[in-house]
Amino acid sequence: MARVLAISSQVASGHVGLSAMVPALQALGHEVVALPTVLLSNHPGHGISAGAPVPPDQLSQVLEALGARGELACVDAVITGYLPTPEHIGCAADAIAATRAARPDHPPLIVCDPVCGDWPKGAYLPADVVEGLRDTLLPLADALTPNVFEWALMTGDRTAETTADTLALSPAEIAGTASSLRARHIVVTGLGLPHGANTVETVWVDTAIGRTTSSRIARIAQVPNGTGDLLTALFAGYLLGPGEQAHALARATAGVAAVLAASEGKSELQLVAALPALTRAPDVAEPAQQNA
Repeated sequence: MARVLAISSQVASGHVGLSAMVPALQALGHEVVALPTVLLSNHPGHGISAGAPVPPDQLSQVLEALGARGELACVDAVITGYLPTPEHIGCAADAIAATRAARPDHPPLIVCDPVCGDWPKGAYLPADVVEGLRDTLLPLADALTPNVFEWALMTGDRTAETTADTLALSPAEIAGTASSLRARHIVVTGLGLPHGANTVETVWVDTAIGRTTSSRIARIAQVPNGTGDLLTALFAGYLLGPGEQAHALARATAGVAAVLAASEGKSELQLVAALPALTRAPDVAEPAQQNA
């Protein structure tokens, strides 16, 4: 299977950031090199937390050491997630450049989850980080996995001033905006209003072949943090797996649904309990498709 360099947050307890990505990717058989951008006791949303960002110069030193050992030449994909400052974004861009330079004949898949906000909280990172994600990382990515609020911020497709306007973005609107970006694979999560309160829709636009695919899963009352990190890891993992590409979105959302079913009513994703469901590729129906 593939070797993945994952750059995101790390928590000691719970399953967000790398703590969700790493076990999910490993369950699919991939080797993961994990590079934390912040170390926290737990997700800050629980009220009590401790920790701090990892200094960017330390991340740079780790990357240099990995490069000196030849490990970057073995990287098949780079996934970026939570990047708390513009300097961390610069480190992620350097990592992408280094992995591409290390294997020019077989460049790695670059997957960017532009973590910066969600409803109902809005943007939770400062404007210079949002701008850095948009202007520095998006042009480098082969695949993007924003939630619908982040998509609005990244593209300016909507002002993102109201929940209703943003969540009501249609797959066709997303496909129309996606065509202007470099990324081939664009996955936007959290489209809920067009299909009622009981489902949440995820849209995948493959700009290379002009195809839009959507997948819906049941909405649960209390959604623990980390579902975006999990979806990003599973989608990338299935893209990298043999023979999985056509059903990457359907299999990834089925995996998220299995984890959510085990997590309903809990404050954290019950990822360990649901790992057996990820190791078995779920049977999926032919996803809904339309040509862009």
